[in-house]
Amino acid sequence: MANGIIIMHWDDRIGAEITTAYPEGIDKKIQIKTLMQLYAQHEYTGEAGFVFLTIGDLNLVSYYTGPNTKYYIVLSLDEDEEGAEFQEGILILTRQLMEIVSDPDLVKDRIPYLFKQAAAYPYFTEEQKLGIFFADEIKRKILERFRMEMMVSRSDIELWIKQNFEIYVDIEALLEQLMSMGLVKTVSVKGISSDMMFFVQDIMMLRHPPIEILKDPTAHNMPAPLKKFYVEEVQNFFKQYILNESDNMKIIANVICDVDTYNVFKLLRENVYTMSELKEKTNKNEVELGHILKSLWELKMITVLEDAHKVEFYCILSDFYIGKFYPTYNIDTILKSHANKVQSKKVLLKALDIMREEYYIQHAGGKKIKKGKIEKAAEAKVKSKVLAETPVKSM
Repeated sequence: MANGIIIMHWDDRIGAEITTAYPEGIDKKIQIKTLMQLYAQHEYTGEAGFVFLTIGDLNLVSYYTGPNTKYYIVLSLDEDEEGAEFQEGILILTRQLMEIVSDPDLVKDRIPYLFKQAAAYPYFTEEQKLGIFFADEIKRKILERFRMEMMVSRSDIELWIKQNFEIYVDIEALLEQLMSMGLVKTVSVKGISSDMMFFVQDIMMLRHPPIEILKDPTAHNMPAPLKKFYVEEVQNFFKQYILNESDNMKIIANVICDVDTYNVFKLLRENVYTMSELKEKTNKNEVELGHILKSLWELKMITVLEDAHKVEFYCILSDFYIGKFYPTYNIDTILKSHANKVQSKKVLLKALDIMREEYYIQHAGGKKIKKGKIEKAAEAKVKSKVLAETPVKSM
């Protein structure tokens, strides 16, 4: 696990200045001449990006924010860790850091949380990575645009980001993340000067009942007399539950993106626990667990039941799902783009080809499956509309 972070800023008047170091003393471990080596390597390219450096027992990964801001975020890793695995976590940390960098007190207050998140990123589950991605306002806005248009040229999306967001954004890294997560695919289309980016997976999220525990609560550490009360509480909650984005965002921010809260929530997904059992499982004291459990209770993610001996049992009330799905609604978007003459026929046909390819990948492991009558009819309808005006040679 990463063991420290140093944030350095280059001032043209005074040179390199360490603005933040966490935990205390990490700046004594990494000498200024080592930081200058990192600076020199970044200066060689002059662009935002990563540098990896190993000297003796030091294993460092450094990110430079670019010539406009001139910040260097240096993560100190254990000897056996690979710096490349921390890149996404550092980019997330940097985005949040650059929003508050003008307030040193706020940076000092937030850096322990941001560091913990970046240090744990390589070990995050898929839902944690999706949650952190969706928690970023810029990434949500980009997803919204792709949902509306399905296909956008890379040059267009880059310009749009520059014009619409004044806060720090590493556009190249952001678009690469969209591709690495499988949300968009970039393809060259003959006759189109800029590469086209096609939306191939969307993100969905919602609460859902804790099915496995509901099947047999007593098999999950719940006293038999509490079973009836537990089932009723879950049923009553979901009778009133209404899916809404505000609720989803609260869960993402306070559960999925919070390392400690998420780890406790993962335990409660599997079993019902008392406070003493949670203390043993998490190695946290009662005060720390109290804060976490209170947060989960306020979000209505857990309920607390008491047995005849006044022992409290912490039980999951609502589970949460966040995952990717195949956006079938892209067909309607393609038809609308054709009707409004928003994209050329070559791009629209390429969009259809990519949708087919992605369907095979996502639903059949890349193996082509026999299409049913409905699928054939739908595809034929779209292609006939796109090709209606003038014949287009197959590519």
